[in-house]
Amino acid sequence: MWKSNINFLLILFIIFFSLTVSTASASVVTLSWDAPTTNADGTPLTDLAGYKIYYGTSSGAYSTAIKVGNITKYMAYNLENGVVYYFAVTAYDMSGKESKFSNEVSGVATSVVECNLVPDTVVVPRGGTLGFQITITNNTNKSATVLSATKATKPDGTKTRYLIGPLSISFDPYESKSGHRSHTIPANAPLGTYTYQDYVGNYGVGIYDECEFNFTVTQ
Repeated sequence: MWKSNINFLLILFIIFFSLTVSTASASVVTLSWDAPTTNADGTPLTDLAGYKIYYGTSSGAYSTAIKVGNITKYMAYNLENGVVYYFAVTAYDMSGKESKFSNEVSGVATSVVECNLVPDTVVVPRGGTLGFQITITNNTNKSATVLSATKATKPDGTKTRYLIGPLSISFDPYESKSGHRSHTIPANAPLGTYTYQDYVGNYGVGIYDECEFNFTVTQ
């Protein structure tokens, strides 16, 4: 009885099991797939116990395997930021017997929390106002609290002290928060091109993401 069921399960996965990937720019990738509900002969699939995620940094060569239970969405953590990972999924039954691999998908691991800066203008006169929109996004399925702080690199390459923060910001899963900030440019500020930077991270963990833009101070 089991042998015929596993044959049906294998055929079903080859035909219908579609794995997809979504990336969040430390180092997560979110996977999702459609669960089979019937055997190949149309009878209900009642002995499916769960799934295993396989992944690695080379196509078809999976260095990690994780049993995730009977779910159809999974977030792979602790990946290397910016690296392409390759994923496949198998199903297993109540006895632990496993199906063949699903189709393979790939995705770039991106920051668990990321930031974005959009300036109002990139040319500011001495005594003028530098304004920008800042957005920070929690790319994970868990609540998170992070620190955000900004600095600027001057035309001579030296950095300012913290201009904003470090501020503690709490997020719900997948939540984004944004706001408008501004600074007055001193009347004696050095002329030239500056780089404005925001850092998001946590003590003991390090920086999750950095974002920046360039602006020029004129006479």
